[in-house]
This record gives sequence, structure tokens and C-alpha cells, in this order.
Amino acid sequence: MQNVLSAVSRRRRHRRGRRPVLAAVVVAAVALTAAACGSDDTASSDPSAASGVLSWSIPPLSTWDPVASNSGIDVTPLSLAYASLTRLMPNGDAGPGLATEWKFSPDGLTLTFTLRPGQTFSDGAPVDATAIKQNVERGKSQTGSQVAPSLAAIASVDATTPTEAVFHLSRQDYALPLVLGGRSGMIVSPRALAGDVKALATKPVGAGPFSLTNYVPDGQAELARNPTYWDAANIHLAGVTLKFLSDPATIAAALQSDEIQLANYISPPQAKALTAAGLQVEEFRSLQISNLAINRTIKPFDNPKIVEALNHAVNRQELLDKLNAGHGEVVYQPFPRGYVGYNPSLENLYAHDPAKAKALLTEAGYDGTPVVISYFTSPGGVDREVEAQLLQAQFEAIGLTVKLEKIPFGQVAERFYVKREVGLLLSGTFGREAPAQQLATTATQYSSYDPAALTEALKNVARFPIDDPGYAPALQEATKIAATKGSDVLVFSQPWLLAHSKKLTGLVGYLTSPRLEGVRLAA
Repeated sequence: MQNVLSAVSRRRRHRRGRRPVLAAVVVAAVALTAAACGSDDTASSDPSAASGVLSWSIPPLSTWDPVASNSGIDVTPLSLAYASLTRLMPNGDAGPGLATEWKFSPDGLTLTFTLRPGQTFSDGAPVDATAIKQNVERGKSQTGSQVAPSLAAIASVDATTPTEAVFHLSRQDYALPLVLGGRSGMIVSPRALAGDVKALATKPVGAGPFSLTNYVPDGQAELARNPTYWDAANIHLAGVTLKFLSDPATIAAALQSDEIQLANYISPPQAKALTAAGLQVEEFRSLQISNLAINRTIKPFDNPKIVEALNHAVNRQELLDKLNAGHGEVVYQPFPRGYVGYNPSLENLYAHDPAKAKALLTEAGYDGTPVVISYFTSPGGVDREVEAQLLQAQFEAIGLTVKLEKIPFGQVAERFYVKREVGLLLSGTFGREAPAQQLATTATQYSSYDPAALTEALKNVARFPIDDPGYAPALQEATKIAATKGSDVLVFSQPWLLAHSKKLTGLVGYLTSPRLEGVRLAA
């Protein structure tokens, strides 16, 4: 931890938000990390000190390969098998991971990471600078890479010593230490990369807190504690079994029977019933936003006035109250209130105004083309079927012709994000490790009516170290462009709702994904 402090004193870096005194913040952040990880004098990397196998219900993941992963849901299971170059702390700042420290050059075009010595992957290969170099090069160049856009500023990586990796940048990108705390920075064993890379889809080989021992897609995954994980002293579980349960009633019954001890994506109605049954339900702040994801290349959404009409037709407060029981807040932008990317000037940007929505439809020359609301059902969280019905009524009230389409959960990513054949999908964003990274996902011809303007704004954001006074204003200007020129209809923020057995203790809230450091399971 002292290395973190020394790195900060040498160069401004790894801080998210507008904190006035960087050194004080990092001291507090280090203390927070220790507390969040459950550090104590008795913590040990000795496997015998760990006990209990946690059974955890989560949605099925798309792949165990972080480069190929195209779903925010994947981050949670991937972070069990892989360690990232940095690790995001509970408040979203970048903290130590495989690297103990990092610093930018004065011109911001060189970023040097210092790695922990003596680390190994689960297959015994060393975690060294060469492994970092190979992973970054793969992430940038592999066909179909989902992390390539996040690594675009990296021109090359030099492994100058086994514990020093030097990133040469083609442009400034001071958010990279944040970005490399997620999928983009999850490091795969070079031995696995030298073999059949496609095998990573079902056989991850990382240096994370656990190692996969058995995997049945759409069934369950069994993982054992990894004693060589750099933070093994704070992994108190002997193992984890991920159960890919899909039915909310089944999840509730499994919690009550102790078949599972932890469940993600609990809906507010479930939370109330589970609490009454004697289980613990915890609410943590998150970056999740419920939205109507719209492909603007599909008619009638190619006309921005149609989407503006939808924005004014949606009664966000009704949806928040009926779908999330008031948990969260109405939003008009891709970040929750209080986050560094949140722009206060966008409050009430699209007030609920059916009369204005009708007028906009007339201006747009709406010809009765049906608006198809596509949705899917998944375990817990927002009931998308009910949401579709509520929106159908709200849209029909302004004169839209509406049809509903239910898509099997397993087809959602392929149909909406790959084939681009779905016009409007009820969905949500999980947030990204860096706010600019989240905004960049909408700077495309499919999600923005002016992607060039958003791209330029994001380039401006990247020029500022994240503790620079100019960072937040530049970021919030990019947020404004995303909110006013984007095609998505943003509805409300969603906090994490996690239900668990009272035998489970030590759970800490993280903005982007739950983690198990510090978690214990009593017999």
C-alpha cells in the first residue's frame, strides 16, 4: 500500500471525482480498501484459514474470455477468475491490482506500471510485464475484441523488466488506470493464449481470487480459492459455486432453503418478501441505469424528433414507482446523481409532457409505422414485461402504434448488438470503469445523432488528468452531448439489491460489480 502513496506523490493519477486534497483522499482510499477487503491480523493466504463454499445465484455469462465478453453481467464472474492490472475500489477509484503503482510522464503519453514480483497464473505461468504486453496486444488486435475501443490510445507496450510495463500512448488518456481495472485489464495466462484461444470461452486461466474447476453452461460453475492470488489474505471462502438460476421464485426458494446464500439482481418486491422471511437484503450504490436502448438506424427512430417525442411521452416517475418501488431516481442522462459525470444542468431535461410529445410526432410526420418494444426476462431486477406494458400504454396515449416482442434472454446480445436488427430494447447499462468509457459506447451511428461531436468531446476529456480541475467540466459537457444527441431514452438509476443469508458477512458495495474480498460464510 505504501507504493500507492509514493506513486501519487510523484504524479497525479488514479482518482475519480472532484476531491480537493489528493494525498488525503488516497490515504482514505487505502484505508477504505483495507476495510472493504476485511483485513485483520489473523488474515492469511493459507488455504486452511478459508472455509465454506458460497453458493451464489447470478445470470449466466456469455463467455469466460474477457476480450470476447459483450455483456456487463459478465464482469462479476470474470472478476472471480481473473485479476486486473488495477482494481477498482468501492468508490470507483483505481487501486492496486496486479500492479502496485503507476505514473504518467509529464506529457501524458507514457504510462508506466510496476507489477508485484513473484505472481503466477493458475497454470503456474509467471504474471510479468511480458504477459501484460501480450494481453494488451491481443485486446487491441483480436478479431471481435470487445475491449479494443477502450485500449485505442495505447500504441505499444514495452516489457522493460519483468516487473515494469511501459505503455506508449498515441494520445493522452488519463482514465486508463480506471479502464484497466475492468475487463480491459483482466490478464490471461500467456500459456493459454499460446494454445486454443477459443477454449477460454469455457476454461478461463487467470490470476484471480478463484480458479474454475467445473463449468456447465446454463447450469453452474464451481470455483476453488486460488492461494496464489495477490490478495489471498482477504479471500476467506474455500470456494464459490455460481448457480445460473433464472426464475425469481426459484431464487427466492433457494435462498430460503439455504441452497444458495447470495443472489444478485433482486427486485424490490422480492426484497420485501425475502426480508420478511428472515434473509438480509442490502442496497448499494451503483452505476446501473434502466433505459430504452434505441437503434437510430431503424425506422422510425432515424428521425430524432420521434425519439424526442418518446422522451416526453415516458412517465419516468410512474415506471420508477411501479417497477422499482422507488429505489433509485429518475434520470435523463447516463449517470446517477452524485457521480463525477453527472451534469446538473440536465435536471428535468425531458419533462413528462404528452401534449408536447404529440406535437413532436406531428412535426416528424409520423406515418403510423409501428414502434416495436422488444424486451426479455431475466432473474430478478426490473420486470421488463410489466415495463413493456406500461410503456405501451404511455406511447399509445400520444398516438403511436405499438407492438410488443419478447426476445429469449440468450438471443438479446446477438440480435441487438451484433445483428442490429432490433429497434427498441428495454434494457439497462451497468456502467463502465471510467465515465468517458461509458459515454464512448454511445458514440456510434447506432446510438447517436451526432457521434462526431461526442467523439471530439471525449477526446477533450482524455486530455485532463482525473484530478485536474478541468476534468469534471469537460466530462459533464460530454455527458450533455450524449444526453441531448443520443437515441437512448434514459429512465431511472438502479442501486444494487443483493439478498443473502445471515450466515454471510463482510459484503461491501462496489459501484461496478460485487466482489468477495472480505466476505465470510459461517458454518
